[in-house]
Amino acid sequence: MNAKTNNKAKIDPEIEIRVYMLRNKIKVADIARASKKTPGAVTRFLARDFNCPPIADFFKQKGCPGEFFDGNGVKAA
Repeated sequence: MNAKTNNKAKIDPEIEIRVYMLRNKIKVADIARASKKTPGAVTRFLARDFNCPPIADFFKQKGCPGEFFDGNGVKAA
């Protein structure tokens, strides 16, 4: 095996947050309603196109690991 080979998979925060949502039965509509934003805004937030403190706060209050967030947005992969 080559010493430079790294078998560790890179963690994608967007995917991990979506897995968290599935495990906790949280829907985009639930987040939109609680944060008073549109479902489109939630989707853009998850895709890293939009930083939004109310959406980030929703996830943090629900116990989603803070390591997936960078300030008020989702960390880059």
